[in-house]
Amino acid sequence: MLETSMVKRKKKFGVQTETYANSLTNYALLLQEKGEDEKAKEYFEDAFKIYALTVSKKSIAYANALNNLSYSCLLTNDLDNAARYKNEALEVMDKNYGKQNYRYISFLNGAVLIDLAKGNTNAAMDKAITSMQLAQAKYGRSHMLYTNALSNLADVYLIDHNYVSCLRTMTELMDLKMQELSSYFYSMNYEDQASYLQEIQMHLDGYATVLMNLKLLKDPSANDSVVTTFFNYQLQIRSLLNRNVSAMNQQLLTIKDETLKQEYEKLQSMKRAMLEMLKEENGSEDLSVMESSIKKQENLVRSKLKFTTEFHSNYGTVQKALGANEAAIEIYKYMDISSGNKPYTRYAALVVTKDQKAPRFVQLSPANLNDTLCLQQYLEMMDKEQTDTLSYNRFFAAIEHVLKGKTKLYIAPSGIYHQLNLLTLYDPVKKNYVIDSYDIVQTNNLSSIEHLPKSGDGTKRAALFGDPDFYLKDGKLSNTKQVSKDLLAMRLGMETISELPGTAKEVEMIGNAMRKNGWETEAYVRGKASEDNLSKIGSPRVLHIATLGYYVKEISAEEGYMLGFSTRLFARREELRSGLIMAGAAALPDNGKDRGVAKDGIFTSAEATLLNLSNTDLVVLSACQTALGFEKNNQGVAGLQQAFGNAGAKNMIISLWPVDDKATQLLMAKFYEEYLKDPSLKALPEAFKKAKQSLRKEYEHPYFWGAFILQRN
Repeated sequence: MLETSMVKRKKKFGVQTETYANSLTNYALLLQEKGEDEKAKEYFEDAFKIYALTVSKKSIAYANALNNLSYSCLLTNDLDNAARYKNEALEVMDKNYGKQNYRYISFLNGAVLIDLAKGNTNAAMDKAITSMQLAQAKYGRSHMLYTNALSNLADVYLIDHNYVSCLRTMTELMDLKMQELSSYFYSMNYEDQASYLQEIQMHLDGYATVLMNLKLLKDPSANDSVVTTFFNYQLQIRSLLNRNVSAMNQQLLTIKDETLKQEYEKLQSMKRAMLEMLKEENGSEDLSVMESSIKKQENLVRSKLKFTTEFHSNYGTVQKALGANEAAIEIYKYMDISSGNKPYTRYAALVVTKDQKAPRFVQLSPANLNDTLCLQQYLEMMDKEQTDTLSYNRFFAAIEHVLKGKTKLYIAPSGIYHQLNLLTLYDPVKKNYVIDSYDIVQTNNLSSIEHLPKSGDGTKRAALFGDPDFYLKDGKLSNTKQVSKDLLAMRLGMETISELPGTAKEVEMIGNAMRKNGWETEAYVRGKASEDNLSKIGSPRVLHIATLGYYVKEISAEEGYMLGFSTRLFARREELRSGLIMAGAAALPDNGKDRGVAKDGIFTSAEATLLNLSNTDLVVLSACQTALGFEKNNQGVAGLQQAFGNAGAKNMIISLWPVDDKATQLLMAKFYEEYLKDPSLKALPEAFKKAKQSLRKEYEHPYFWGAFILQRN
């Protein structure tokens, strides 16, 4: 759209005009946002040359052009020119508008980054303090200019290894950000909420790095009060976005205002239409317009609904909810900078028990441990069905040292902890697994243990999907089955794809067991196991889906198509890069591009968020690696689990690695046998544990019984 606008303005107004320079600037900003810094710099330079000829050198427009060029030079490591352009911009603003002007303070904040890049920490500190003082005097402490300056000052202290001052500054910054969160968050649309939380999480990650390194250094400033404050920050931020979405959708589904219902249905239809647009080869301009329209429509719905969800959870309320034999554990990923050498990733836990005055800090991973390599070794031992004598000490031993008398653990994982099952870790000294000593409930947010969600509408209804016919073509099996098989594998970046006849037995077995216990069930197999049927499923109490899952971690942004989507868009949109493979997925020519998104056999996480699962107690994704997704700092995993959680699912059973068909059938059979005895949310974890223990009698190695985890949303 900006490219088109640039061409139109050039044609209408000519090259040597401020209007055309504005178009160049806007396009450069877009390139900068996409990470194309060198190319963006060229456009900024062209725009600056035009501004220099067409506007007053005393004008704000000229100062803005200098500032844009300065930042572009910073991003391309042209530091001398970055400083030169920045100083010129500051001089223009100071001489003509004064130091109290908004832009002067903003530009001065930017100058701090240049000084830091050049290693001039003293100059950076002077500028950060000056911009703070100017912002506070003119706009007050709650203004963005003040918090930006505060963030810059914290960075200066961090680089200068003044961790105590950095912690003090970060505490003030987080206090202001959390006040801001309470004031504005619920009035934002979903996309703005996600961006806003990402910004706050970035500040909190910095706070965690400083706090946890001070704990490593045993500095008294990292006291119980500070640790508790950090715990409360993380408790509120973690999964706030998901909880907010599902709670708002629940409220919308029960509201009696017909006009508002229509507006909400319009919003959902617009989101579906946008998914179709993503498949259009030249639809970027229309897509941009649709995205803007969706934001406006969501803002309209939110304003009419007047939705808020009070958040009262803190360390005290979590502690109060725990039993004497229970512990709540927040796992956090941070950077170890305590040695002064190259930073590296480490993990720590904050452990809450009934008898502690503050969360207990526990350092998990040993120094200089390569967490990625450790995870690979863990998964290799699973795949080879060998005894893993290392992972217990790497990932859990330190926690167990502070768990005397505790047998039930609520754990909010982070980083690689999302990709391993703690119950499968083997203690080489005791010669047993963690599952032999503990019950573990994994959750997105520890606040979930305070209020066990109410079961759905109480009806015993289940929808069961399995054995999808991947090679379906217009209702009939394709005659070119081998070609279709290769096509499906190619679409997903796999070597081969196999049909799943065993899942038909799984669905039949589960359905029989449920009907014997008074449940109403509907089975969708072969051609009926389609994404179209899944999208219309309503909100059953149990939704069981036995099919293949996919997760595309990395993809080239070169021109082409992936799963029918433009690879350029696919690479940028994480909600498309995980999903389920349904009926008909392999029967599509040209990579599926000519079929609508609702009928292409690929059920993306983006489509899952549009489901209504407000009365769904449990979603079982009986497929390979359905727990995987994109780890969003310390906010959880963006993928199928987040998508179904946003849709309203209260619990999920998902898998971490490729599963054995026979073992999966036995696990599911035993699980439903136990679950149907007491289908309450409270009894769900115990039913799942009994199923695992039963499977161990036939399959001793955790590769078979440890792939699936129970996740509370």
